[in-house]
Amino acid sequence: MKNKKFQVFGKVAQNNFLILNRSNVYVANFKLENNVLVVGGFCDYDIYIPKIDFIPEIVNCVYIDSKSILLHVYPFSLNGVEKNIIIINGDKTSLEYWGEGITDIITIDKEFWIVFDEEGLTHIDADNINNLYSSQILVQITQDKNLKFPFAHNELARNEIFDCTRMVYDEVNKTIWLFYFGEDDRNYCMNIDKLGNTLSNIECFYSARSAAMKDGVIRCVDESGKLVEHDIHVGKIDYFNIVAETGEPLLIESSYANNGEIYVESKNHYFRMVKGGSA
Repeated sequence: MKNKKFQVFGKVAQNNFLILNRSNVYVANFKLENNVLVVGGFCDYDIYIPKIDFIPEIVNCVYIDSKSILLHVYPFSLNGVEKNIIIINGDKTSLEYWGEGITDIITIDKEFWIVFDEEGLTHIDADNINNLYSSQILVQITQDKNLKFPFAHNELARNEIFDCTRMVYDEVNKTIWLFYFGEDDRNYCMNIDKLGNTLSNIECFYSARSAAMKDGVIRCVDESGKLVEHDIHVGKIDYFNIVAETGEPLLIESSYANNGEIYVESKNHYFRMVKGGSA
């Protein structure tokens, strides 16, 4: 198996997290000032969130635009109400609860698309009006805050989707790739349009922990910590060991993906792919 080299671009600290936009990646951070949560490193000024007086544990950061991000955090209670989503839009902040079992959130034309695993779908509150999924696996939130469910129940049953692990948007073809476990315990990737119609469904043999797409190639880090490059045009799948520039193997603790690029966290540092770094 060939190696793919990665280089250091930042240091992991306790309250740091990554923000990935279309052209760059930033190391942002949480801090407390006078018992008020502050987000730094995102734009030209610090963002204060006065309703939160502690540092939440972040699951994922979703870039929206130059002044807006979504933070998916581990659930916390605010005045007795559970929250797990922080949306920052300029100097305005909203706190929401989008249910359990979220495995990925992406933005398409400033609309949110959320996928859930089986834990979320079968949770005791799955049909609670306060939860998004309501027994659905894929939810779309429009700019007007309306909910859409692109999959019909018969679509879910026909494809036997069990756990959805990740999704990636194909900007060229305007379609979405969903990675999921089937009821046969095999890994699949399904290509759908934005109405939820299935265009193709492929047994892909890998489970994506993070995924990005560019020029018809899906790149992801799988559960074993290998880099996967999947050319969807010809169906070719290549696997690579992820190594430092010295050739030393990296133990992947977390991985991130955006605009065809992969970023990983290892040994208290953030790494990015070296251009032409195959060895």
